[in-house]
Amino acid sequence: MPYKGGGPALADLLGGQVKLMFIVAANGIRQARAGKLAAIAVTGPQRAAVSPEVPTFAESGYPEFVLLNWYGVLAPAATPREVVARLNASIVAGLRLPQVIERLAGVGVDAAPGTPAELEDWVRKDIERYRRIIQLTGARPEGR
Repeated sequence: MPYKGGGPALADLLGGQVKLMFIVAANGIRQARAGKLAAIAVTGPQRAAVSPEVPTFAESGYPEFVLLNWYGVLAPAATPREVVARLNASIVAGLRLPQVIERLAGVGVDAAPGTPAELEDWVRKDIERYRRIIQLTGARPEGR
């Protein structure tokens, strides 16, 4: 069932209209710790810092099941490499500040700063990962 945001989706899960949901760990862990939800597994390759007690899907017997919600900073393709390098260096430095790491961890985000080439490789692999999922499941865009 499609939702217009995590809030309405979480409300339906808590209300029993939905029986199972993939949700950002930071949005669901409070309810799980309060006994309102059961945290089954995290989709990352390792346990989430915000919920280290919850096993990964790999630990639960599904080693290929890895889905990550990630954020990247992109610029137009024509941006000069030296500008991209400077921006990347500033962003990486900011993501390594203890107060930034702490703030991000508080909302369930584990920062993984890297290089532009690493992000490009990640995007390429992610596209292939989702292509395989679509092929295996026969998923189609809504309304098609």
